[in-house]
Amino acid sequence: MSLADLILSLLRLIDPRLPTTIVLFSLVDLWKMLVVFVITAFAVLCVHELAHLAALRSLGIPARILLGGRREESRFWFLSPMVVHIEDQVMATMQPLQIRLAAASGPIAHLLASLACWCLGLSLPGPAWLGVGVTLCGAMYFVCCMLMNVVPLPVLKNDGWLVLRPETALAEVRRKLGLLD
Repeated sequence: MSLADLILSLLRLIDPRLPTTIVLFSLVDLWKMLVVFVITAFAVLCVHELAHLAALRSLGIPARILLGGRREESRFWFLSPMVVHIEDQVMATMQPLQIRLAAASGPIAHLLASLACWCLGLSLPGPAWLGVGVTLCGAMYFVCCMLMNVVPLPVLKNDGWLVLRPETALAEVRRKLGLLD
């Protein structure tokens, strides 16, 4: 009995529905899996940003989605290739609760979408590379969302930071517009 068979038999004790063989992927299948991964990642990112946009619009705040929208503002712009943009004049009039709701909506939708990919990916009908690509993307995006969106990072001024410090964000915008000294 090989080490792989031993691990598989131990895992089957936990879940008897596991397959009896280990699936090996060809190089072509790995490329297909990468394409599925990228498409799934883009879809989850779109869900995240659309949740921000829907929350803002439901609060009556005009906003739009921009691709590469933080290039001028942040040296870490490549971490957020798609952003929801609010004009500074509009942001200056927002209440802290509105900022918290809008900022929290993206990570919540992101976590739900990535969990759905992670949990349901392997049950997708079709070839194994399809389900594995979706599942890996869901798992990776779940972890990335926790690190990059939920954990407050002042240097990035990410969603977690906005949820905890909306007053600081408002003060920065108001200072930039000359409304504060």
